Amino acid sequence: MPTKYVRQAIAKRPISSIMLETPSSRAGKQDMQAEFLPDGALDCPILRLFGFQAAEIHRLMALCFCLANGSARQAEVPAEPVNGCRLTLSVGRFNKGVMRSDEHGRFECILTSERWEEAVAMLAPFCRRENGNRFQWLDETSEISLLLSQSGQW
Repeated sequence: MPTKYVRQAIAKRPISSIMLETPSSRAGKQDMQAEFLPDGALDCPILRLFGFQAAEIHRLMALCFCLANGSARQAEVPAEPVNGCRLTLSVGRFNKGVMRSDEHGRFECILTSERWEEAVAMLAPFCRRENGNRFQWLDETSEISLLLSQSGQW
């Protein structure tokens, strides 16, 4: 269950304002990036989210929380695409994990609302400090794993 702090922070901003805020609207800040790595490491294929600030993790947590509590069914991750990689988060009846939506770099991560609630808890440590080489596997349900890595390394 998200902490009281997270629930309060999320409750202050409606989902529409969270989803409409894009990386380009925050000029001067480092942007979270989304990149698909089909091969090159034992853990591949991987969709990694990296190069982020704590504020971007707060937004990602808010999206996951909205998916968990039913106030949203789908949300696009506000990340700069690397080689056209874009990720949509969705609620499903079953955990399907990350799947390719099309051949143009679009992916979708489908998890149950309970699993999105767990994701909120997994994201919380990244809000505490903005430096270091921390990473977290957010989902490994499907062939494509979802990695959150501050530096891009794991």
